[in-house]
Amino acid sequence: VAVRADMDALPVEEKTGLPYTSKVTASRSDGTQVPVMHACGHDVHTACLVGASRLLAAHKDRWRGTLMLIAQPAEETISGAPAMLADGLFTRFPRPDVVLGQHVGPMRAGDLMHKAGPFMASSHNLHVTIYGVGAHGSRPEVSVDPIVIGAAIISRLQTIVSRELSPFTQGVVTVGSFHAGTRPNIIADHATMELTVRTFSDDTAEKILEAIKRIVRAECVAGRSPRDPEIEIVEATPTTHNDAGVVEHVQSVHRALFGEETVMTAPFPLMGSEDFAYYAIPGPERYPEPAIPTAFWFFGGTGAERWDKTEGKNYLEKVQSLPANHSPLYYPDPDPTLQRGVEALVGGALAYLSTGND
Repeated sequence: VAVRADMDALPVEEKTGLPYTSKVTASRSDGTQVPVMHACGHDVHTACLVGASRLLAAHKDRWRGTLMLIAQPAEETISGAPAMLADGLFTRFPRPDVVLGQHVGPMRAGDLMHKAGPFMASSHNLHVTIYGVGAHGSRPEVSVDPIVIGAAIISRLQTIVSRELSPFTQGVVTVGSFHAGTRPNIIADHATMELTVRTFSDDTAEKILEAIKRIVRAECVAGRSPRDPEIEIVEATPTTHNDAGVVEHVQSVHRALFGEETVMTAPFPLMGSEDFAYYAIPGPERYPEPAIPTAFWFFGGTGAERWDKTEGKNYLEKVQSLPANHSPLYYPDPDPTLQRGVEALVGGALAYLSTGND
């Protein structure tokens, strides 16, 4: 049984005001310094992996088999899992019969959420460069302003999902970064933007990506850009697909351990993405056929007191009222979150490693 936890952080300045608020900064690939925090809870994931491994190691007489612990970097760039697999994770080391993983979220602490089949969306992250003609801010008539072109692109991109996809098809297009210029009185000669696309089918992803390219190129022509834009897919990961048999087995163990009322089935797949998906996909640079079955679930990070004070008429409204992953205000309540996270990993592993006598 392989149990995976990711451990990387995000270039986000923490604003929780907690005593352990991150003060860390780091250098990006372009040399700029950015604040860093565990805005997605990967520190929780790693702590749960350590806690689960300590418990299982201390009670080796209660189970049999091989436990593989995967401490994975670079999930946020959706590159860590494929890099580890390409480095021989399942060929240099024992090939597992099953891979398990989990993720903390703003659910009620103690609760778990499973779903068989497609659970998390595929992701394509793009980098776009728009070219203009720089000039003095007082003389826009001699410039080609890439910020104006970029603003038109950003507005137009919002019509892809609303006007080009069926309302029954899930898709997300988000522009997460837009940069241009250095001074208020200088019209820049180029602008860059970064986008993420989330879908659940290759056909939908292809349709959205082609629409993005069409819109970017057309707006650059309309804006008199002196050269073609550069559009590059820099990161991608497939849909996270949970094996139905593994989900049923692990979920039944979790229900037996924690009670029916705390172990839920997700009503719909999530638009977040995970490079955990790669562990279920054999192929070149990964591992030989057949596919290894996997299961990935969510567990809650909101303590009882905070949960009870959160506004919302139902469970989903309460979750949506809380700071979400990637927010500078996001934080899990440590004690109840870590306790259930460790218990869930141990229970999931023992679903396969148990001797059957306990």
